[in-house]
Amino acid sequence: MQTPTTTPSDPDLLLQAQDRLVHEHGGRLFPSDAAKALGISEAELLAARVTQGATRLELDLKVLLADLAELGPVKAITRNRDAVLEVVGPWRGLDLGPHHGLVIGGPIDLRIFPRQFAFAFAVDVEARGRRSRSVQFYGPTGEAVHKLFLVEGSDGDNFERFVGKHRSAEQARTIAVRPSAPAAPALAPPLDFDVAAFEAGWRAMTDPHQYHGLLARHGVTRRAAVDLVPRDLSRRLNPSGLADALKAARLLDVPLMVFVGNPGCIQIHTGRLDRIVSSGGWLNVLDPEVDLHVRESAIDAVYAVRKPAESGRIVSSLEVFASDGELLLTLFGKRKPGEDELPEWREIHRALFSRDGGRGETTP
Repeated sequence: MQTPTTTPSDPDLLLQAQDRLVHEHGGRLFPSDAAKALGISEAELLAARVTQGATRLELDLKVLLADLAELGPVKAITRNRDAVLEVVGPWRGLDLGPHHGLVIGGPIDLRIFPRQFAFAFAVDVEARGRRSRSVQFYGPTGEAVHKLFLVEGSDGDNFERFVGKHRSAEQARTIAVRPSAPAAPALAPPLDFDVAAFEAGWRAMTDPHQYHGLLARHGVTRRAAVDLVPRDLSRRLNPSGLADALKAARLLDVPLMVFVGNPGCIQIHTGRLDRIVSSGGWLNVLDPEVDLHVRESAIDAVYAVRKPAESGRIVSSLEVFASDGELLLTLFGKRKPGEDELPEWREIHRALFSRDGGRGETTP
């Protein structure tokens, strides 16, 4: 990807630069990649399109999110830098508090962190010869938090009413974003990190949701944690471990739970993943109601992880990391609290676990 030596400050010149980049890539380029090439955030790039297909929305988040249910079925998209999850279904089941929210009760399954929502836009543009209408949310640094696109069966009239109702009085074509914090080192436990105490806390968990609190109490990153605990709890696999797990689950007809998130939103898909395709440097799942995309070159480490759950149960997962320690996605077998893991998923996980080549190594 060619990176301009300078980034235009004029919104019109910025859009022209984006158009050139898209053309260089055959008409297919994620907005996040275009923004990165231009040296700005995705939200700043979208703001330049205000009055030219984009509309800034008033960020009354509770009302705004509740009204999304009026759009009918939509494609909900949550991504981080190198993984994207897209699920089609109705937006319903919103339960939003000041610090945490849920969208549950249908195929669109989200965990929302409201303080990370800073900007909202409605977008109505032509994309590759087709009309594209969406609602897009961005965080304080201008990174995408969550997007919803209209699909066949969506209510276009209600989309127009939605935009009119929530249109902000402020329609400037530039926005002020907060500088991104530098990435934390991939493996940086505190100097006084007590491995034995951390291991004891891990083994004492009675719910996998306690894991986040355990990490916080010990001041350790998620990437560091899976590399420091004993090998009966976590083993590093080949980067191909994710594709191997997906293909094994397809072969054995095992429904999965895949989590893709960023600081503002985690999206979950539960069900089968069937059409697995590697193309253009991405590992893809391309099913009628769900797409998953993972940039293959970004996969630095895949860990097979075991955590205690209720009543002595064990929950097995894969955790996929980039080289800087960012969590790209997690993968589980379908399971509800209080239930055992699916035996087929346990077998897949056990087979992957046996491939470990040693701490910090992968088998050739």
